[in-house]
Amino acid sequence: MSGADNKLVFVSYAHADRTFLDAELMPFLRQLELGDQIELWRD
Repeated sequence: MSGADNKLVFVSYAHADRTFLDAELMPFLRQLELGDQIELWRD
């Protein structure tokens, strides 16, 4: 994904929240990334 319309999402999390991150948040964000709606960076 490139260009001026990119929406960059950076995910930083507490390790205590890793279960939520892996099970709920990342699958949702990956769908947006696959649809070229966001560029995803993860800590």
